[in-house]
Amino acid sequence: MFDGPGGSTAFPRTFIYGCTGTVAISDVVAQGYFAACGSGSRSPSSVQTANVGMRVGDIVIVRQSTDASTAGFTVIRSVIASTADQASTVAATGWNAAYNVTISGT
Repeated sequence: MFDGPGGSTAFPRTFIYGCTGTVAISDVVAQGYFAACGSGSRSPSSVQTANVGMRVGDIVIVRQSTDASTAGFTVIRSVIASTADQASTVAATGWNAAYNVTISGT
């Protein structure tokens, strides 16, 4: 993943994702593929190792690998949802919850 220039919360940022192996675009747009890649948790001191800070509205450029059925096929998608990575985010159980993101499929 690469987060392009931007940095302002007022504008969408751009992420570039290169699929590996036989991963296809249809796999990437499936709900749950970008688990824990959402922007932060409610705890500012938490460290989410998979968190790349994706937010609703951000742009995602996805390129299939050379091993996929349509080698090198590239699409532009956007983040359409961000959900907690567990059932509850109340302070007692989910303060450090990571957030999953879903990207648009079409």
